[in-house]
Amino acid sequence: MRAVALLKKYAENEKRCVYRCGSLRKWRKLLKTINLDNDWEFEYRATRKNAATGTLEPATGLTGLNGRLSATDAGAAIDPLLSVSLSERGSTGIYYGVVQGDDLRSKLVGYVGTTVYEVFGDGTNVFTSIQRFVAAVRRP
Repeated sequence: MRAVALLKKYAENEKRCVYRCGSLRKWRKLLKTINLDNDWEFEYRATRKNAATGTLEPATGLTGLNGRLSATDAGAAIDPLLSVSLSERGSTGIYYGVVQGDDLRSKLVGYVGTTVYEVFGDGTNVFTSIQRFVAAVRRP
């Protein structure tokens, strides 16, 4: 749980996270890794505030959401193959989409050992942008 909290708190500022974690190796372990040749599933949990109660609830029935992999924070997709439309899982407010491993291998090979951004939005607005580490192979 602590690793997740650190990732959320420091994902936008790599230098502060490296300082906080003590080393670049520890910082990379906090990031989710995109492994080439493995499919990558985007997953976004959408919520909205209930007008009557003021509590957060799942935002169901949204359309036009997309996910993409970008070289810069909140930037454009690296390649059109790395951008997907998101579909809702049932009526849960959880939206997902999959990028094929072959597409990752062909388009992200130049990014191995670096970070890219997983960007969620509706085509016009960016809802969130999260750093991901790119690795050539899966590590235990």
